[in-house]
Amino acid sequence: MPPLLGHTRTRVTARHALITQDTLNYLPTVGLTKARIATLVSSGLGARFFSGLLLFDADGAATLSEGPTETFLYVLAGGCTVDAGPAQVKRIAPGGYLFIPAQHGCTLSGAEKETQILLVQKTYRPLPDVAPPRMIVGRGGQIQPQPYQGDPDTRIQPFLPDEQGFDMSVALFTFQPGASFPGAGVHGAEHGLFFLQGQGICRLDDSWYPVKDGDSVWAAPLCPQWFVATGKTPAQFLLFRETNRLAEVL
Repeated sequence: MPPLLGHTRTRVTARHALITQDTLNYLPTVGLTKARIATLVSSGLGARFFSGLLLFDADGAATLSEGPTETFLYVLAGGCTVDAGPAQVKRIAPGGYLFIPAQHGCTLSGAEKETQILLVQKTYRPLPDVAPPRMIVGRGGQIQPQPYQGDPDTRIQPFLPDEQGFDMSVALFTFQPGASFPGAGVHGAEHGLFFLQGQGICRLDDSWYPVKDGDSVWAAPLCPQWFVATGKTPAQFLLFRETNRLAEVL
């Protein structure tokens, strides 16, 4: 049965958003060749970070310029070659990721047809007398999952080190069916989630949303949030947020 005309699970409020695949628009932009990007989270929501999905045609390319913005890339499908400076030319495949510090550029080239990459960017907040973060290239399978808050049915794989120089945290969460966060969380830093597989129920403020693979979530600072995995297969999502920094005084 086709979906009802105009129906979508996408919801946008002042304090949170759920963005589903059926509402994405892939558009060309500067720096992309034979590639397009769909916005998931941006300043239009009130967010202080950007996330989007890059979609490449065969032999597509993208150039990310140097500047105050730091970038995290995660390959969802396909693959491409990354040139991020000396000794950082690599081919990355699904499950591969790359962190590019501020003031560093990067070129993606030779993409396979329908390569899809999650892109997360935010302005870096330096600290006095603290060295800025280094570039990191890795694969999720290289990181040993650890129980989250002692629960073996909820596991976490941090992709970036917990060091003062890093102000971005990215982690892969895996929930067995029926597993959940121990309680609703209220955090000073805004969060972004991108669901990789499975399904579940996500609480944001006083709303409860069914979510599944391909969905994206934004939660503003101090927005109550919670998740439980449903269905018969594990649920998995990437979570990204600011870390190691106090909230800015405006």
